[in-house]
Amino acid sequence: TWAAVTRTAERAVAAAWLLQGIAHLAFHANHLDGLSRADSVGLLISLAAVPVLAVVAWRLPSVPISLGRRAGEHESVS
Repeated sequence: TWAAVTRTAERAVAAAWLLQGIAHLAFHANHLDGLSRADSVGLLISLAAVPVLAVVAWRLPSVPISLGRRAGEHESVS
């Protein structure tokens, strides 16, 4: 994917994921009417996982990918 090509792109995706996850969590946290306590807790925990994973993605080091090369192949230098 294009995000794996640069660290800047990876961080842009992580930031967007974080923003969306927080907004989604906030919306549902304010709309829990009609849910049981267990459903409310389960919903909020599952929705909180998205921003947590976004922060993890932001902080993890980038892993280089090989675009169009097989494992073990190296680019020849002339």
